[in-house]
Amino acid sequence: MKQKQTKKELVGKLKERAGKAAKPKARKTAMCYSPAPPKLTTAYCEVCKKLITDHMSRDEATNGECIQSRVRLIIYALGYDAKVTVMCAECASKLGIKDVNGEDITDQNKPYYVFYFKPKGQEEYHVSISGSWYDYNAVAIYLKNREKPLEDSVYDLFVKGKEEIISRMTGCDVEKR
Repeated sequence: MKQKQTKKELVGKLKERAGKAAKPKARKTAMCYSPAPPKLTTAYCEVCKKLITDHMSRDEATNGECIQSRVRLIIYALGYDAKVTVMCAECASKLGIKDVNGEDITDQNKPYYVFYFKPKGQEEYHVSISGSWYDYNAVAIYLKNREKPLEDSVYDLFVKGKEEIISRMTGCDVEKR
């Protein structure tokens, strides 16, 4: 059985605790773990094998994987000849490729996704550049439904407003609705 402490013992314990630093009280917050820095990955130029960037976030790397998946759809499901090559600014400039605004490529630490597209029966590739998964997705959906008209909801969601981009990337005339 626990004995009651005397007033003198309680005062002594309180004085002892007063001399020690107080422990911080644990707070419960929305983030119950310590945040980790984003995973970093590297990108190399597929032409000259030079390191383009070593600080690409996981989101940027995932974007590249998504671009490749859209191009595989264009190749295998739709039967077009297409590929994407990751290049440094120097190699892309040597090919005469301009950025999406038609200006020279200058950012040395950025991977450029160069899109080669060749419709059936055409001998030369049409070469363009885009680093946006949404652009490749719009191209894939447009090409998939080229023979039949797109439903308005599909057109509005994926293609509307991207007709110029699809034309630039494929070399095909895409009319606005």
